[in-house]
Amino acid sequence: GKTINAYSFKGVNNDIIIKNENQFDFQKEFTFSIWFKPRVYSVSQKFLVSKFKNYDDAYSFGIEKNLMDVRLYSTKNGWQIYSDNHVLDTNQWYLSNFVLSNNNLLIYINGNLISSKTFSDSIRNSSAPLVFGNFYYP
Repeated sequence: GKTINAYSFKGVNNDIIIKNENQFDFQKEFTFSIWFKPRVYSVSQKFLVSKFKNYDDAYSFGIEKNLMDVRLYSTKNGWQIYSDNHVLDTNQWYLSNFVLSNNNLLIYINGNLISSKTFSDSIRNSSAPLVFGNFYYP
């Protein structure tokens, strides 16, 4: 539900879907920021933002167990999965920033760099919608 210009996702059948636009196809550089407050953790990945459907994959930013999880679909090597060791607590607000620049993927939590990884390929373009919330298959 929506609370004072914020959305709450319970993890099942609630998401915000934005139709596919070229501006959401990031290939070499992007900066993405999102506020989130996890209530519980799951063994499977819970997506904050994603752009993929039915094997037309591009990227996802989410949480797996209690760690940040970033997945970029490389045009050469398929899924490249990046995780970190920064443990996220439940019922706490986090500002997460994901930056891909100069072949480096940088992950920030609350302004602190928690992970830096090399990604020297391009992210595949996808006709999938941009989805805020959990996993989406149309």
